[in-house]
Amino acid sequence: MRLIYSVLLFLVPSMLFGQGLEFGDGVDITSEDGLTIVYDNFTGQTVITVDTSSIDKPEVISEGGLTIPIAVGETGLFGYYYDWAILFYIVEESQFLKIEDGDHLFPLLADEERILVSAELVTEYDEDVTYQTLIFDLLESEWDVIRSAQKVRYRVAGNATNISTETLNQMTKISNKVSELKNDLESETDENESHAPYELKWEGDIDRAPMVQSLPGNVSNSESVITVRFEVRPDGTVGRVIPLRKMGPELEREVMSTLRTWRFSRLPSGSPQQTQWGTITFRFVFE
Repeated sequence: MRLIYSVLLFLVPSMLFGQGLEFGDGVDITSEDGLTIVYDNFTGQTVITVDTSSIDKPEVISEGGLTIPIAVGETGLFGYYYDWAILFYIVEESQFLKIEDGDHLFPLLADEERILVSAELVTEYDEDVTYQTLIFDLLESEWDVIRSAQKVRYRVAGNATNISTETLNQMTKISNKVSELKNDLESETDENESHAPYELKWEGDIDRAPMVQSLPGNVSNSESVITVRFEVRPDGTVGRVIPLRKMGPELEREVMSTLRTWRFSRLPSGSPQQTQWGTITFRFVFE
């Protein structure tokens, strides 16, 4: 839920008090199909939520609150991933949840499927308004079950509440946008990899990140492709290097000697401290 918390700092005041989404320098904001997409060039985070430009304070207060689905994505160890949440803003005191702030588990019924949802309640104060934010922190699988259901109800402090059809439709829009962004990112990654000077693959379940990597020179002065299998020790140093796809001996020596200077990330302390093998293919092409 850490990503969701980071965006709440600016989402809550803007959504409740009609200020519109405001961010600092280096942030790109686009709107399409009822969604607001925010990309932070400094952090690499992407925020996708509903368009709040038409929301104002009197309307929110008269209706007692607001429901906002949101997805927040960033690059992590295993690629680009998203956190998913539904934010329930409650601003009418008579509707406040009579439970303590903090983490809770609430039962949710999506059609006939039962889910126990992790959530946090936060009570805050802004000028003359006190409001509560109930944050449903969802797994992607839970998000998909909820948005695909015809009727969704959750129960808090003994009271059952429906999630509106409008919110479910908004969740589907956000899911479609996330899929589009992921496809764009994968296409861009594939294109970059096709032009990369080398391709690295690992044997086993752990990928070791290159920490020191100088590229071999094209000593043969020709377009060539060479593949070698190499050993990495637990401390990240390179051991044996075995050519698999051979080229000229001069280029082989250059690749093998250069690769032995590489340093990779150490094995995690909880993993078996054993050597690991990988293969790397270098492409030497003329631009």
